[in-house]
Order: sequence, then structure tokens, then C-alpha cells
Amino acid sequence: MGDNPMDLQVGMRAMVQGKQNLGPGTIRFTGITKFQTGHWVGIELDTPNGKNDGEVQGTRYFNCPPNSGLFVRSEQVVLLDKNDDPPPEASTPSEPKETKEVKEVKEKDAAASPKTTTTKTVAKPEN
Repeated sequence: MGDNPMDLQVGMRAMVQGKQNLGPGTIRFTGITKFQTGHWVGIELDTPNGKNDGEVQGTRYFNCPPNSGLFVRSEQVVLLDKNDDPPPEASTPSEPKETKEVKEVKEKDAAASPKTTTTKTVAKPEN
């Protein structure tokens, strides 16, 4: 648990204790805020289950999509192991990337396979 604010760093993966329904997120801010006394942690949630976009009462603490930002006390933060929760980029489907080896095999196959050409002869009408 993030009992010690010094343990919490921007970029760490985390969840809010007792609020698993919010899902995991990434710490984007730690420190003192203008909206309330004490040490606060700004988390960008992976899904839009938050309350803001990193701005509270006219002060921007970090940037994230609308309703993906959330501020909680450091005591409420549960850090996640890298193995427990893959980063959002890893879980987002993307276009498959062709490796160099796959590309070379495809090129070899294309060169080795005979090319078939079909020609059609059309009779020209006599005048």
C-alpha cells in the first residue's frame, strides 16, 4: 500500500483501495494541491471511471482524457506489480507487425512460386 508518499512515483501502476470497480491506472501526480490540504495522488485510470481530466477547480495537475482522472489520498493507493497489470498499450489490440524473418520468407515464397498469366485471344471481325 502507498502509506508513505515517498514510495509513490509518477508512472507507477496503481489501483484505489476498496474501489476495484474503478480499475487500474497510472500515477500522474503526487503532492500538495490547492483544492484540499495534505498529500494527494492523481491517477489516470485506464477507463473513464474517474471524475476529471487532471484539472480540479481551475488548476491543471496533469493531462488525461475526460473522466479518466481521479485524486485520492496516498493511503488509498495500492501499487501494482508490473506482472499483475500490463500497461494499457500492451492490452490494446494493434496492427500486427511483420518481423524481418516473416518478410524474407514471404519474399522467397513469392519468388519461388510460378506466376501464371492468362491471355485471351479475341477474334477480330472481318470488314
